[in-house]
Amino acid sequence: MNFKNKLLKCLVISAFLSLFFTTTVLASTNGTVSGDNVNVRSGPSLTSSVVTRFTNGHAVEIIGESGDFYRISVDGQELYISQQFVEVSNADARVNTNNVNIRLQPNTDSLVLGTLREGTEVSVLGRTNGWYEVRVDGIEGFIRSDFLSGAALANVVEVTAAESNSAPTTNVTAHLEFHGVVNAGAGLRLRTGPSTNADVIQVLHRGQPFEILDTQGDWILANINNRVGFVSAEFVTVREGGIPEGSFLARELVDFGLQFLGTPYLWGGTNLRTGVDCSGFVFSVFRNFGITLNRTSRGMSTQGTAVARADLLPGDLVFFDTFAGGNQGRVSHVGIYMGNGDFVHSSSSRRTWGVVISNLSEPYYDRYYVSARRILNY
Repeated sequence: MNFKNKLLKCLVISAFLSLFFTTTVLASTNGTVSGDNVNVRSGPSLTSSVVTRFTNGHAVEIIGESGDFYRISVDGQELYISQQFVEVSNADARVNTNNVNIRLQPNTDSLVLGTLREGTEVSVLGRTNGWYEVRVDGIEGFIRSDFLSGAALANVVEVTAAESNSAPTTNVTAHLEFHGVVNAGAGLRLRTGPSTNADVIQVLHRGQPFEILDTQGDWILANINNRVGFVSAEFVTVREGGIPEGSFLARELVDFGLQFLGTPYLWGGTNLRTGVDCSGFVFSVFRNFGITLNRTSRGMSTQGTAVARADLLPGDLVFFDTFAGGNQGRVSHVGIYMGNGDFVHSSSSRRTWGVVISNLSEPYYDRYYVSARRILNY
């Protein structure tokens, strides 16, 4: 199976997370007749009258079981056919306990795609060595057979893992890219190998997005700004599509800062509730997400990477020269860019005292704008 198809099957974790909270309603169990001129009867007995006969390959809708017969729907009638002449192509089943893992391959070492709650309905597509291949919300994986209950499961067709993974699943063939987002509050270690014993390359912050290159068991091979390493899949949320403009962390960071609109300006202050100066505000907001910046605006202007004004993204830092005497390119003020030209900052202006939102197009800030730096890894 090629790499892209592998990703299509194993990296829709965010979709599977929603399955823990929802129950999917599926169609009835389906099968095909595996013999010629097979009798379809009015009742579940060989003595019941023959209503019609089906030829090999005829599709049937199974609505229940009765002894050695399947109860089937035929043009609105409930009729019966011997189970020995029906090959079940897919069957409805329910998860019979909580926190059941659905995996990429039929073994307990395979990557966990998600967790299903008790009562979740799935469509069983095949069986292999004590596992069922299932589809739920258009995505396929494997569940141990003892965690599913339903009629006709014993007669579902046998499949192999190779057969089941030979092509992408039905509803995800259009998704060509995936990216990961760190969901660990204390950060996530990027390592040189798929092991907690491997050396740490760097620590990724909560909300940091990255490109997914491959998977190895419960590890993901990640690319962060051309630094490649492994991260534990347990602490990653996988999202469809490429890394969006404006990372998840940036949105969280900006939203957090906006909680403190109105906090008064206080020279030297770093308390987001009682008083902050411009760099104290930025310093404290970033510190909340485990990112340590220099304490002064001038010091911050040397961190991260330079970014052009036209290329600003949410979470970038914007710097100004507010010294008397006009814009000489000296940094004395800093804010956090929000998007659409807006930025949030702690202002010492008598007109806009404290934490406020301003816009780069305002004459004052347009005139005294100096530079911008990107701290976050987009």
